[in-house]
Amino acid sequence: MHGVKHSVFLLLLAGALAAQQRINLHDRSWDEWQRRTGEQAPDFSKMRGQASLPDPLRMLDTGLPIATQAQWARQRGLIRAEYERWFFGKMPPAPDNLRAVVTRESDDGGVRLREVTLEFGPGRRGRLRVQLLIPPGKGPFPVFLTNHPRERPWVLTAVRRGYLGCVYLAMDPVYGYTDDSDAFLDVYPEHDFSVLARWAWAGMRAVDYLLTVPEADGKRIAITGHSRNGKQALLAAAFDERIAAVALSSGNTGEGTPWRYTSDPFVNESIEQITGNFPHWFHPRLRFFMGREHKLPVDQNLLMAMVAPRALLMASAWTEGQGAPWAWEQAYRSVRRVYRFHGAPDRIGLSLRAGEHATAAEDIERYLDFFDTAFGRASFPRPETVFYGFDYDRWQRRAGAIPEPPKQGTLPQRLRWALGEEPPGARYPARNRLQGAPRTSDGWPGVLYGRPLAINRVRAATLSFGDDLKGDLYLPDAPAAGKLPVVIWLHPYAHATGYSRWARPHIGPLVQRGFAVFAFDQIGFGSRVEQARRFYHRYPRWSLLGKMVADTRAAVDALAA
Repeated sequence: MHGVKHSVFLLLLAGALAAQQRINLHDRSWDEWQRRTGEQAPDFSKMRGQASLPDPLRMLDTGLPIATQAQWARQRGLIRAEYERWFFGKMPPAPDNLRAVVTRESDDGGVRLREVTLEFGPGRRGRLRVQLLIPPGKGPFPVFLTNHPRERPWVLTAVRRGYLGCVYLAMDPVYGYTDDSDAFLDVYPEHDFSVLARWAWAGMRAVDYLLTVPEADGKRIAITGHSRNGKQALLAAAFDERIAAVALSSGNTGEGTPWRYTSDPFVNESIEQITGNFPHWFHPRLRFFMGREHKLPVDQNLLMAMVAPRALLMASAWTEGQGAPWAWEQAYRSVRRVYRFHGAPDRIGLSLRAGEHATAAEDIERYLDFFDTAFGRASFPRPETVFYGFDYDRWQRRAGAIPEPPKQGTLPQRLRWALGEEPPGARYPARNRLQGAPRTSDGWPGVLYGRPLAINRVRAATLSFGDDLKGDLYLPDAPAAGKLPVVIWLHPYAHATGYSRWARPHIGPLVQRGFAVFAFDQIGFGSRVEQARRFYHRYPRWSLLGKMVADTRAAVDALAA
């Protein structure tokens, strides 16, 4: 399910679909843009490199700490300029001649449906269709703004909750609608804003209109969208301060996952993949940073910080293929510092659901819970799904006195100190045959990941080992004479999927060369993400790395049997 062949197929399919849409007025591919403009990569030797996330509370131009609201307002402008240059292209200014033409009104179950065409720009040649779903009762109503079509139940759920639903038809044609934003390129030929920027800019024009609608509460406008639509929702909310709340939803790379945590070791959607598959989503310049993510002058935590102090819900799934729970958590901690700076630490939430990329009905209800709380309509608990948090002071209170590192000790002694004190434990009684049902399980994530993985000319057996753990042993389909050499696969930083997803071929080619491969999830990854949450509360004198070493030793014991 998450293997190389599956991923390559999706990349090819996505690329075929993407090739039909324009990057800008002139180009449909990065190659066309590069040939036409002749633009070369920046001089990276003159750009500051930083592996960690950039600090949103230090000025981008001077590096000085931000202490006043005036400095923050200036920082917002600097962040926007960097995003328009490297990520999205330059957006046009807001038009001053917007006109709304109502094309149809009807009633559906007591809900008024109003279809409107917005006309704006030079000669009013810009067109954007908007659909309003107005609930019964006395307004004005808070607004649920999205570019999801009505066939998506999100907006219908919002209307039941007392929101005025507003859908703007700037969206991917894959949904079966014409993307009204494509024509913006012809109306504004001097602006090179990419598809995601055009969708977001369309959302801002919908806000222009909503501020003239008597039934709409212009001070309580919330925007959201899923996956690619989540990316544009974040961009609209970051750039337009009239939007009072935003819920991200599994946009991952280009939304809630910082670019610095999409490189090869993290095994999720990288700059190379996303700009290759969907060249029209971003400005072509972003492609220069493939493999140089640390040179980006800004990252997604800064874009999200632009929403502060307005309400921001960061939502994704910790088990989805392109998910990255550790990366989301790092971004959340960074952005929440900005909310604290504004005196609004409770106006940001992190909600990582257990499930796939697609949302369920309860997920949408939770987004609306967050909006209700932000708008003072109700009071729901603030979501905060964290797995990797570490509070040193709290840990030290539980751990007690820790011996100083041995200054003159041997290397093994110093390593043992770094790994912590492993609690005493008996060995798991390993089996010496592969037949029979396993005694342990990956839980429901193993089913989601499609384990054991289906690999051509490879068979799999399951082994129980260690502290109630399960691993999969991959063997040649045709039994070989004698014993096979074994490779224990210690996967990269694929937090959402553990060993099931990889950046380079590993299991199949190794098995076909005559090796057996044993794979299992490290603690904090894949099926064992939740184990990391309370590890230091349960084992205050041990370490996560020490646990990984112990699990690997247990795997060796099981294989030796």
